[in-house]
Amino acid sequence: MDKILAPIKQRILQIIDFKEVERTKFFKILGLASSNFRGNALYSEVGGDVIAKILAEFPDINANWLLTGGESMLKEEQKHSINQTIAGNNNTMSGKDTLTRSDSSEDKATIKELKKRITEYEKKLEEKDKQISKLINVIEKLNSI
Repeated sequence: MDKILAPIKQRILQIIDFKEVERTKFFKILGLASSNFRGNALYSEVGGDVIAKILAEFPDINANWLLTGGESMLKEEQKHSINQTIAGNNNTMSGKDTLTRSDSSEDKATIKELKKRITEYEKKLEEKDKQISKLINVIEKLNSI
């Protein structure tokens, strides 16, 4: 049976990619060890304290999405605000999250671009899943020798 990445860790990695944050900086600011997101550690879940820290540092992230994968990544009223910045010296993260729902052409272009990026990431994930399955099969064959 193939191992499956812990769902919350998958979504945390999605946040890192979406926010375009360097992983090392993200882990440092949240007080996490990057080793928790590599190798076999990817298959274990994170604690509630980690979830609380992420939601505190990224108030635009939808808690329901982080916990269950339901709904969308961003809270409804903040979907149009994707510009997050990291202030390195004081170890805080903040962003522009004051925009409200709007149907402007700029917002539509942003949504279109995000959908494109999601599609690209989904394709990359599928490719990685195929590679992983092939590698697991090779390892199983080698173990049976």
